[in-house]
Amino acid sequence: DDEYEDLPSENKAVHIIAGSVAGISEHCMMYPVDLVKTRMMAVSPPVEAKYRGVMQSLRSIIATEGVARLWRGIPVVLVGAGPAHGMYFMAYEWAKVGTGKRFGKNNPFGHMVAGAGASLVHDAVMAPVDAVKQRMQQFKSRYTSNLNCAQSMLAKEGVGSFYRAYSTQICMNVPHQ
Repeated sequence: DDEYEDLPSENKAVHIIAGSVAGISEHCMMYPVDLVKTRMMAVSPPVEAKYRGVMQSLRSIIATEGVARLWRGIPVVLVGAGPAHGMYFMAYEWAKVGTGKRFGKNNPFGHMVAGAGASLVHDAVMAPVDAVKQRMQQFKSRYTSNLNCAQSMLAKEGVGSFYRAYSTQICMNVPHQ
């Protein structure tokens, strides 16, 4: 009963490692595009930060802020993406077994429930990471490091500042499972 969607092991460590490697790889590759998205979504950016498209934005950021700016804030993402995606894969595979027993193996509803549950776990880990990342990505961000940003958020706004967007992340991610 070999299914192409099944990971080749029941070993949870394999699921965690597979998810971690996939998540870290995705975030590393897409980080510059995520930076552009964050900058383009700014409510009222300064005149020098007005972007017209992805390529123009990337060229502008490189020309005015340097190529390293494309990855400013990525350390917190690398630290968070591994555990978040690893936990997603582990939770999904675990829930898939449970829903398979209840609804039948490869039942679409069972997969949806497993994916939704895994998204809740993933987003609980990634919400604080995204909060710090987006503040680091802002044009002329006042934070000197990821740690400085996280400490400032905690001191000035409390723990809730890390989870302010958790409910919207859930609303966006759970339906796509």
